[in-house]
Amino acid sequence: MIVDAWRLSHLIDPDSTMIYLRNLVNSGQAVTFAANVQTPTVTMPRIKALTGGVVPSLISLVTNFFASENVEDNWITSAAAAGRRITFFGDDTWLRLFPKAFTEAEGVTSFFVNDYTEVDNNVTRRLDRVLTTDSWDLLILHYLGLDHIGHSLGGESPQIVKKLSEMDSIARRIINDVSARSPLLFIVVADHGMTAAGSHGGGSEAESRVPMLFFHSKTNVIKKGNLGELMSVEQIDLASTLPFFLGTNIPSGSIGLSLIPLLARYWKLSDSTIFSAAVQSHIHFSRFITDHALHRLASVEDSRRCEAAKAFVFHAKNPSTVERSRKVQRKIIQSEEEILHWPVFVGLALIFFTFLFSTVLQQSSTSTSPQDTVGATDHSAYLVFALYHISSYSTSLIEEEHDIWYYISSTLVLLRIFPNVMWRLGSLNFLQMVNSHSKVMDEFFLLCLHRLAISFTMSTRRRWSMRSGKSWLFGILISEKFTYCLDVLPPQIFPEFRFGISILDSISTDINISALCRSIPIITTALCTTYIVFRLQFKSTKYGWLVPITYFLPIIICCRLLTDDQCRWMTYIILIGCALGAIMSFSFGLMLYMSYLVRPETLPLLLICFEMGVLADRATFSPFLFAFLCQTVFFYPGLSSNISSIDIAIGYKGLSSYVPTFVLIQILINFYATPIAFALGYS
Repeated sequence: MIVDAWRLSHLIDPDSTMIYLRNLVNSGQAVTFAANVQTPTVTMPRIKALTGGVVPSLISLVTNFFASENVEDNWITSAAAAGRRITFFGDDTWLRLFPKAFTEAEGVTSFFVNDYTEVDNNVTRRLDRVLTTDSWDLLILHYLGLDHIGHSLGGESPQIVKKLSEMDSIARRIINDVSARSPLLFIVVADHGMTAAGSHGGGSEAESRVPMLFFHSKTNVIKKGNLGELMSVEQIDLASTLPFFLGTNIPSGSIGLSLIPLLARYWKLSDSTIFSAAVQSHIHFSRFITDHALHRLASVEDSRRCEAAKAFVFHAKNPSTVERSRKVQRKIIQSEEEILHWPVFVGLALIFFTFLFSTVLQQSSTSTSPQDTVGATDHSAYLVFALYHISSYSTSLIEEEHDIWYYISSTLVLLRIFPNVMWRLGSLNFLQMVNSHSKVMDEFFLLCLHRLAISFTMSTRRRWSMRSGKSWLFGILISEKFTYCLDVLPPQIFPEFRFGISILDSISTDINISALCRSIPIITTALCTTYIVFRLQFKSTKYGWLVPITYFLPIIICCRLLTDDQCRWMTYIILIGCALGAIMSFSFGLMLYMSYLVRPETLPLLLICFEMGVLADRATFSPFLFAFLCQTVFFYPGLSSNISSIDIAIGYKGLSSYVPTFVLIQILINFYATPIAFALGYS
């Protein structure tokens, strides 16, 4: 049973609703491991890891959306070839990977993340018949609901608690129904975890540490479990463990270790079982390393072979042996994860020559006006370019890349301001300079907007998330994903007003802050879309008849936000309105569409980025600064180099079914919404 996006904390947290599985572990009837998952933590590569014991490459992240038949050795096809009857219900990715392996199968769409109820009900409804028959030897269930909740509602949604309870009851039902009539080996595992935001794909602990639970109905417990002290294993170990129970060979490419010796610490397993599993694993790994232990065991005299086998079993169960095996495995995994260096250097060379070519083009168009000269900035761009790429070799700087870009952009704009200020001070007095619509003021206001935009998601960054002492209202706004309301000020300031001024105390007790926070998305959307309509509407009389139509779009967008996709006709009206707006002005139509597409907490950032683009255009920023600012505004919504920062759920906005091309377009537009808005303003 695979529970998609089932992170470790979902089981081991004391307040977990998976009561039945927790009791099985605590009593020793079930053994749970904390399994490490290699990146990328997305479904298709993880299925290959679970079935083949291989470490997938990063390129498999792309093929996750276009899965095809798996030709690598795996225990699914081996079991099917050995005559095992395999039944599958769940994620249709399995059907694309193993199209000929199942005797009975039914898939559900894995990419329509807005559905987290029917997608699981369609799997569970088949259990009424399957659990009471002997038509299968191996039953695989892949539940997607938990993953879909994370994508659409977030990783801390109250729906997650209900879904975990549902998965717990399904596990209870399977164990009770099947074990009552035959021996049962029941395994519950996750393909990957999820972040607090509900995404996955990266290598954080929440994404890469998942439970792996084993239950056998006929075992004798010799040691009870402890959810607070789980043994750490690799997820790929499952591919080297299941073949022993299925009577097949370990997949040829598997680098997983058999978990039988670890299970023997909690269950009373016979020496012959442990010996057979250890020999199978040893034969498999003899392909990777040279060891003559098996040859020595085979050459032992018949009268001493039993004694030698017991010594072999004792050696296999020894903790030091397991630890040494883990060290070897980690080295193999590390070698599998190593990247080819030559493509990196080729990429850097291409970037360098592209930068050099654009520099030559820039130098060909020069300005003789002192105030239009950006020589200092252009010269600094060379140094910044070099320093940035040097920083790419530091993991810490990659994790905090947004801070580097924030600092670079601010510094380069200031380098433009100072020469202009000095030149103007020589020809004008200060008041004349301020009152004039100079480039200096445009650049100054751009810096102000830049600082404001940074504050929107400052609290979601790693350094702020580790701070304590945040105010009560600050916490409420975080839960509603509207942290930007208080991020402009440090969180420590608000409690001083809260407890120090009696007027604010009385106001705060009378106002329903929670209800006010819940209305912020509607208020934000209404204000921002109205601003877009009046700020960007086309003034040409040729399309004057279209202008009144656009006035209704903010109202419709807000109504759609209230109905939450229940009225499909509103989506069609919005898309038609955006298309009509694009007829008047491409920038106008695209900004309207993005105001409908992006989440409400990101919408103000679109306006800020657009106005920054307008100011950059008026200040005649060079292509260098334009490129740097485009990269900078990308990080404003809280995005990072982590794959999990990609919002998958946005791709399904307004859709009632999975349309791959349209989903991909919406994901990309949302992902690059702020740079697009900046470019529209700049143009």
